[in-house]
Amino acid sequence: MPTQYPAAMRLSILLMFVLSGPAAAAPKLPGLPGVLAKPDPDAAVAAMKPAVATVHHLRRDGSVERHFGVWLDADAGLMLALLDKVVGGEAIAVEGAGGIHSARLVAADGQRRTAILQVPGAEGIAQPDKIVLRYPKAEEILPLLSGDGKVVDVTVVASTEHWIEVKPAEGYIEEGAALVDPRGGLMGVVVPGTSDLPDRVLPAVHVQSLLERARGQTSKTRTSPTNAQEACLAMAMRGGTAARGCVDPRPLKDIIEGAAVGALAVYAARTGDADTPLSRSGWNERVAAMLEFRAAPESASWVEQTRGELPPIDPPGLDEHELIYDRSGLRVDKDHLLDDWRDRVSLGVRVVESVQIGEDEAWVRIAGDNLDRSEWSTSRHWVACGGRWSLDVAPNDEALASLPPGWPACLDEGDWLRGVVMNEMIAHLDKVYGGPEDEEEEPEE
Repeated sequence: MPTQYPAAMRLSILLMFVLSGPAAAAPKLPGLPGVLAKPDPDAAVAAMKPAVATVHHLRRDGSVERHFGVWLDADAGLMLALLDKVVGGEAIAVEGAGGIHSARLVAADGQRRTAILQVPGAEGIAQPDKIVLRYPKAEEILPLLSGDGKVVDVTVVASTEHWIEVKPAEGYIEEGAALVDPRGGLMGVVVPGTSDLPDRVLPAVHVQSLLERARGQTSKTRTSPTNAQEACLAMAMRGGTAARGCVDPRPLKDIIEGAAVGALAVYAARTGDADTPLSRSGWNERVAAMLEFRAAPESASWVEQTRGELPPIDPPGLDEHELIYDRSGLRVDKDHLLDDWRDRVSLGVRVVESVQIGEDEAWVRIAGDNLDRSEWSTSRHWVACGGRWSLDVAPNDEALASLPPGWPACLDEGDWLRGVVMNEMIAHLDKVYGGPEDEEEEPEE
């Protein structure tokens, strides 16, 4: 027998529904009122295709590595890529959004082997509707999209918080390919396997925090040495003028003078011209821009020159060509220290401790991870001027004597920087005045 309510209660229930307003409307298919929209994998793939592009990486040996990346932030020009494919090289370029654009590494996750690239000037970028936070169910069939537009259906074998195992219906799983959610959005990306695990899909949920770090968002200012260290690294990785002033230009004068003397001596020995002029003006700003990562990325003109010339290759093993910088445990190629330093910084830097010496001098101890996940640690000397702190890249003997006992040695001693600047100056002299004349080849008999 139906439940009977008193008249007053029936009126109260009616008023409750009226006053609460209309319920949120469920999504409907056009022309079919009240029918929930069904997942459409084909439409999801079509929407995702413009967000997947090809990444070109020019390695130091002249070979070219190619894989796929996914645009994540159209406004900031940020793309998800594979860490192992974009470190230890000369230049990075992204082909998509109607052209070929230079790119730079701005953030990386050494544990999950992923990276975020910044592509200045790229326009018309399409990004996924969303980063999907759910984990797929076993036996679920999903599309896997490569940068060349190839789609492979895969069956989910298992999924956990850390990785998704899939089995392709045919063919093989391409590194960098995007796992597409049938309702739209990025569900994951294929990352390289290890000796213990095959190539697998990294859930997209892990991309969110890396993306936030790549955006360089920080509330810190340069009003204390610790804040300056954190703020300058956050700004420097994004490049641009925001990082200007993070490096104290005063110690650079002696470094640049020493580099100029060395460059002219080398050039004279190579060419026999001992009277070649080399202007010192402008080098302070140029070197500061390099140290603050404000220098523009290399031109992408090399992409067309190498297209089709070399097939995709397997990158060398982690740190295969790198050396230990003994004083800190920093694994870098000493011949490419600035480039490799940027790569290490992209993995994240921790401020361990800070000690202020007087009112305008301080030491900050920082630590980070190498590509092989070993830890490095070094000390950096900061100086204050006008209430704002800047990095001293060449501490003098008096400053080095104030390094707290037990702290790791300072890398910023000026010797390697002088060599970097000298090589830049020699390249500049070769460009302006020409290098040594090529020896004439002997005619064949």
